[in-house]
Amino acid sequence: MRSDRDLTDTLRRTKAEEEKSTGGWLLPVLGRIVFVGGTIISALDHANPRPGSCTLTAFEILGIALFIAGLSLYIFARLTLGRLFSETVRIKPKHVLITKGLYRIIRHPIYLGEILLYISIPVIFSSLYGLVIMLTIIPMLLFRIRYEEKVLSSKFGLEYVEYARKTKKLIPYIY
Repeated sequence: MRSDRDLTDTLRRTKAEEEKSTGGWLLPVLGRIVFVGGTIISALDHANPRPGSCTLTAFEILGIALFIAGLSLYIFARLTLGRLFSETVRIKPKHVLITKGLYRIIRHPIYLGEILLYISIPVIFSSLYGLVIMLTIIPMLLFRIRYEEKVLSSKFGLEYVEYARKTKKLIPYIY
C-alpha cells in the first residue's frame, strides 16, 4: 500500500513533468504578453486622427461582434467547467469529462473564445500590425490543445475517444 508521502512525491513529479513538457505557466503568460502587446500596437496604429472617426465602420462593427462572441464563449465555457477550470493543463481530484453546454458541440470553446477576443482588438482598431501580432497566439493554442487532448485521453480513455469522435476541436461542424 502506498503511503501519503509516496502519493505526494508522485503528484509532485507528475506536476513537474507537466510543467517541463508544456512550459506549465509559460503559455498563459506568453498569451497575456501577446494580448497586451497586440492591444497596444493596435491602439497606437489607430491613434492617427481620421476624418469622420466618430462613425463606426463595418470593420469596427465586425470587431465588436467578434469581441462579444469571443467573450461570451469564454465566459459560458468557464462557467460550465466551474471548479475544473485551470490555467495549466491538469487533472483535478474527482475530475469528470464535461460534455454539456458548449462542450456538446466543440471540445475547446474557451480557446475559440480567446482566439476571437485576440483577433477582435486589432479589427476594432483597424490595425494590420496588431492583427499580425495577435495571430501568433493561434499556434500556441493549437500546441496546448494537442497536449490537453493527450492528457484527457490518458485520463478518460475510450470515453474521451468517443467524445472526440462526436465533436470538433474548435470550429463547430468544421474543425
